[in-house]
Amino acid sequence: MAISLGDATLTVKVIDLATGSLGVIGRGISAALAPVRLAFEGLQKGAQLMARGVVESVKSFSEFNQAITNTASVSGLAGAAFERGRASLSALALTLGQTTVFSAREVADAMSDLAQRGFDPVNFSAKEMRPLLNLASASMESLEVTTQVLTSALNIYGVGFEKAAHFADVFAKTNVTSAATSEYLGGALAYVGPIADTVGISIEELSATMGFLADRGLQASTAGTGLRQIVNALVSPTKATNDIFKQLGLTLSDLDIKANGLAGVFENLRKAGVTQEQVFDIFTARAAPAALAILDLGNKSSKSTAELKKMTKELKDAGGTAEKIAKQQLNTLSGRWTLLKSQVETLGIKIGSVLGPSLKLVLEFASKNAEAFGKWLDKGIKPITKDLEKLTKGALKDFGRWLKAFTSDAPRVREVWAAIKSGAADAFEWTKKFALAIADSLTLFGLL
Repeated sequence: MAISLGDATLTVKVIDLATGSLGVIGRGISAALAPVRLAFEGLQKGAQLMARGVVESVKSFSEFNQAITNTASVSGLAGAAFERGRASLSALALTLGQTTVFSAREVADAMSDLAQRGFDPVNFSAKEMRPLLNLASASMESLEVTTQVLTSALNIYGVGFEKAAHFADVFAKTNVTSAATSEYLGGALAYVGPIADTVGISIEELSATMGFLADRGLQASTAGTGLRQIVNALVSPTKATNDIFKQLGLTLSDLDIKANGLAGVFENLRKAGVTQEQVFDIFTARAAPAALAILDLGNKSSKSTAELKKMTKELKDAGGTAEKIAKQQLNTLSGRWTLLKSQVETLGIKIGSVLGPSLKLVLEFASKNAEAFGKWLDKGIKPITKDLEKLTKGALKDFGRWLKAFTSDAPRVREVWAAIKSGAADAFEWTKKFALAIADSLTLFGLL
């Protein structure tokens, strides 16, 4: 049956209308599904965040658990006592991690350091641990540095951790009243601490003196070394030094550190009229800067020794300083943010503790079966690999022969390439003519 131009036109319009309707329907479906797509994308991102959170929780718990285990091991626990110790340490670290600016993992690391330095954190309470954390917070030093400084001082003076609160208060007060940081005090203590305790210099006077020297610009090593040599010169003077003391009219009792205090001995030297040259002769060039800073000979009206005595007295009355400063620092926006981060990490550790046992079973299974998997590879995969290697070598060899034969006849290669180009040109020309013929037919029917 013949098709008229009118029928063809009507058919095309119907097709256009149907196509347009389908487009509208398609866009409607797409719009309707948009919330679903967004929800799916949200779920996907949420799942990714959740997975990342799980990984971080397990990692935090793993590190926390290792520190707790190290502490219990160093404490010499075994068997049931080891497990009880781990449980006690874990509970204490988690409690402090929720209530201080330090995370449970940081507290666990600090307890591990304490155990390695001869203390027994397994039997510590939160009250006993807080002075250490308060000092670290008050001095704005890391918990690791603070633990090292505080425990070194306690060990130097031969006292137990029950004195930690007082030592922490002394150091915190020194931090806020002088240029001496906890790290500075620890550095100087390493040089002068042992001999200072031996001759009766209290932790308060030693800290006051180190803070005094820090204010005068002396480095921790210079201050510590200088004080050590000053004490040596006073306790074990040479004949030449004794002669200088006699010239100054000073007796052994005037130079007794235990009876007069270090500041008192320097006050006696100043009153006796000691000169700068004599200071160098008595204390040597290395210790003279520290001695001269305390004597302040250039200032006739100086009250440096009186100032040192005042600082010492204030440190003896420093009770509660570390806790007070730590609370002040916690009651700021930055402090609250740090506390929140500590609490979040502690929560992560708790989540990790729930997932940890299951993950441990998976790892144990993988470890046990790793050897069997290796043997299976040896028996099953390696032979296949060898066969593939042989096949590959053979194929490459055949390809090499073909390539060599093909490239050895250059004229023939050019002829083949010319034929390919000619055939491609003919094909393009035919395609163009066919497209034009189609276009003419569509125009005849009014479709173009």
